[in-house]
Amino acid sequence: MVKGLKAITIIATVAIVLCLLLYRPYDMPYTEKMIGAATADPLHDVLPSVPPSPTPDPSVLQQSAAYFEEGVRLLGLKQYEQAKNCFLKVSEQDTRHYDKARELLAECLAAIKEIRLDAARASFEKAHYRECLFILEEGLLDLPGDPDLTNLAGQAQQKLDNPVLYEGPVYHIFFHSLIVYPELCFTGDAMSDGYNKWMTTVREFKIILDQLYDRGYVLIDIMDMFTWDNTGKVIRKDLYLPEGTRPLLLSVDNVSYEAYRSEDGFATRLVLDDNQEVATLVKTPEGKEIITRDGDVMPILDDFVKKHPDFSPANAKGIIALNGYEGILGYRTNRNNPHWEQEKSKVLPIVEALKSNGWRIANHSWSHSRIFSDKRITLEELISDTEKWEEEVASITGTTPIYITPFGIELPPDDPRMRYLVSRGYHIFCSVGNRAYYHIFGDYVMMERINIDGYKMNYSRKALEPLIDIDAVYDPARPPMQ
Repeated sequence: MVKGLKAITIIATVAIVLCLLLYRPYDMPYTEKMIGAATADPLHDVLPSVPPSPTPDPSVLQQSAAYFEEGVRLLGLKQYEQAKNCFLKVSEQDTRHYDKARELLAECLAAIKEIRLDAARASFEKAHYRECLFILEEGLLDLPGDPDLTNLAGQAQQKLDNPVLYEGPVYHIFFHSLIVYPELCFTGDAMSDGYNKWMTTVREFKIILDQLYDRGYVLIDIMDMFTWDNTGKVIRKDLYLPEGTRPLLLSVDNVSYEAYRSEDGFATRLVLDDNQEVATLVKTPEGKEIITRDGDVMPILDDFVKKHPDFSPANAKGIIALNGYEGILGYRTNRNNPHWEQEKSKVLPIVEALKSNGWRIANHSWSHSRIFSDKRITLEELISDTEKWEEEVASITGTTPIYITPFGIELPPDDPRMRYLVSRGYHIFCSVGNRAYYHIFGDYVMMERINIDGYKMNYSRKALEPLIDIDAVYDPARPPMQ
């Protein structure tokens, strides 16, 4: 019996040993060291080892903490954009501040969104749809896909894509060269009174632009308003504009920069600046000549449209009414100047720069003689004047269908002098008045223009009410009107 038990024990022991030798996990390769490796990590050969987290760089933590503290300070001052930039620079290694920085960053973005939405809505209400889109696009850089921003952007884009027919009045305003330095202009000499009546200061012009823009006016090209068929019959074209806007025409008279004004605080000529854009040459009160973009209507308006493209949806600017008796744009291109050809070569690039940037040229007579003012000018004198203009001015600027009458006169439709001008290809005539008004006389149109200057702001305030707030515009540097 004992022997039998010993035999069974031996057999059982052998069986157990054989089982241990033969058994291995199904997902582990068999090796001779399997028994010895029973305590190893079963994922050791499957996943790469993860290196321990590096010790944070003390300088990084110090800088990160500084960004956090500055962000908190700026957030307290409601300078959300600057605070946002600080919180974005807080390092992930800075475990003390990182999570709180993300929380405060979200607070900044929410505030920035509301600020941008308020500004965009204000622009939208004024029909400044491009400005509205620009504001929203800036916001979408921080909050891509935000439904409030994208919804308003879609509405603004729809307004731009679907202009509506405009059927209301069309104002045409005009200026002379701007007064840059009132202290040189209003000196009490013989010219001061005329300058005070018929000129506008740079300060006034900039305020006027702001007000026109805020009132929803947009510049248009006069050639987008009128055309004519092959018989010469003038046709009023339909005007399609962004909803909520009103068309505006602008012109500038007598842009010759005559020598008599050279010491009186005006620009002395147009030039090209370092960017090959039209600027002005101006003499300062100290007698120094400088090139500036603040010296007259053309560069000031160009810059305004760059900043506010809604003010000119098609980049129309205005009409430059040129005489010829003392050249154009400050260059003595009149033929009685022995150096007129050199002057012509200097002014040509400026003319091309103006025309390529939305400006049109008009005939304002060669002489601007007083015989126009009381309509004493004879047909022969008008023919001579027009031929001189076309020879000395149009030879540089190209021909034009626009005639801006000297002193704002209007000749009767059947007057031989009027018939002569129409026969020369002039179909758009502009006079001076107090209304947004034009009348088509078959083969030409006569349009009134409103001068915005010292005289009008003092004596015809009602005519300017639809356009500007005179009290906010009026330059305190002006002397009392004589």
